[in-house]
Amino acid sequence: MSWSNEDPGGEPVAAALAARIAELRIILLGVKTALIAVLAFCALLYAGDYAVVRCPIPRSRNPLATVEVQPYYAVPLKDGKTEFMFLNSENQVCVRSLFPHLGHNPCWYVRRHRNKATNF
Repeated sequence: MSWSNEDPGGEPVAAALAARIAELRIILLGVKTALIAVLAFCALLYAGDYAVVRCPIPRSRNPLATVEVQPYYAVPLKDGKTEFMFLNSENQVCVRSLFPHLGHNPCWYVRRHRNKATNF
């Protein structure tokens, strides 16, 4: 068995390997650049959203709102069924933004989750 630096086609193996490694480096650089761009966009979006909440324009715009939610208890019974006990509805404070800020959930999220369950 002879050890050769060439494959049966005549092209040196080392040159083909070097070319493949160069291609992979270019692809990895592109993926890395795209990932950094996406992370930068997300950071800018969050910072802009926070700035709009902290410094509303116009000043008369209130960044907080209230949504009426319906809390209830979900109590499992011995026979495998669940009994629901609905409580009085209450107002929940939410923030008018894409992301949670100031310790409140965004209003779009609260409106989609108006029923607040407490499981026992």
